[in-house]
Amino acid sequence: MTPQHHLPADIERTSLSIITAELEVLGLTPPPETAAVVKRVIHTTADFDYARNLHFTPRAVEQAVKALHAGAVIVTDTNMALAGITKPGLARLGGTALCYMADPEVAALAKAGPFAYKTSHHGAWRSMVAHLLWEQGVAGSNPVAPTMPG
Repeated sequence: MTPQHHLPADIERTSLSIITAELEVLGLTPPPETAAVVKRVIHTTADFDYARNLHFTPRAVEQAVKALHAGAVIVTDTNMALAGITKPGLARLGGTALCYMADPEVAALAKAGPFAYKTSHHGAWRSMVAHLLWEQGVAGSNPVAPTMPG
């Protein structure tokens, strides 16, 4: 059997085309301003429910693109999300991507709970500690809160 595609970009292009067609069949075509993000999430997860469940603050994608072009620092709370970020493309825009979840200092501080006053627990979530440490270390930062259990 001869593979239809040889390059990852060809596979991605075909996948996004299939997703676009399927969204149309389902009557779930996202608005143009969020379509690229919705299709990327579906491509990553293979879950078309995201076309119904993702909600965006007005101009959120526009502002995110603007921030990326200004060299934004992206901080994730999972190494899997970090792995999914195209670092060369981000670097071309002057940006970087970071994840502190595996950092031994973050683990130790979370276990010890020096930020316990910020939570109702004796310790703290690693994502909270990582977020607070990053926030203290980056001048002028305006980070988005990490994902935390509710």
